[in-house]
Amino acid sequence: MRQESTFGARLRGLMKEHGWSYEQLGARLGMNPQTLNRYVLGQREPKAGAAVAMALALKVDPMWLQGFDVPRRPLPREAMAAGRERLVPILGEIRAGLPALAVEQIEGYAAADAAEAEDCFYLRVRGDSMVNAGIRSGDLVLLRRQETAENGQIVACLVDGEEATLKRFRAQKGMVILQPENPNYEPKIVPMEDFQTGAARIVGVAVRLVREL
Repeated sequence: MRQESTFGARLRGLMKEHGWSYEQLGARLGMNPQTLNRYVLGQREPKAGAAVAMALALKVDPMWLQGFDVPRRPLPREAMAAGRERLVPILGEIRAGLPALAVEQIEGYAAADAAEAEDCFYLRVRGDSMVNAGIRSGDLVLLRRQETAENGQIVACLVDGEEATLKRFRAQKGMVILQPENPNYEPKIVPMEDFQTGAARIVGVAVRLVREL
């Protein structure tokens, strides 16, 4: 799957096809026409949750609206029934084990029972370093976007600008310990200064686990 267009271009095409003005489209979506204009011009990008809501209202596939080479047809009826606010994107993979690059590319969408779904995303886990926390390879972990965490929370963390890992967060004495939940793995120690300079950062806190049987 590759991106062959942009969100703005696809939205512009729908407007031209249906003869919608920004005011008419805004009324249909319950959005500010000026915001829609910025989307079309590529000056702004909607959050993933907002993009899903717009696609459902326009009866097109959310990934198509975001420019990917997928059929334009809308999501299946059961996915539509999940509700606009409950569909969140699945973004690439994250390794629970040795850190690995997590490419933030949308693989699809899944329903999420979350109060602020527009600020949430799923990552698919590969690896076994979090098995004692009940997280297995292949699981989907729902995360809430935030850059801070409390001790004991499970976080998705980017290290050295590229490496991504899912670990339990602990901060103490000027350092952060990214603790695995498997005795076969060693914890990763990251200086607190790295989080201040941007060399490391938290991208989300785990709130729910989804497992396919």
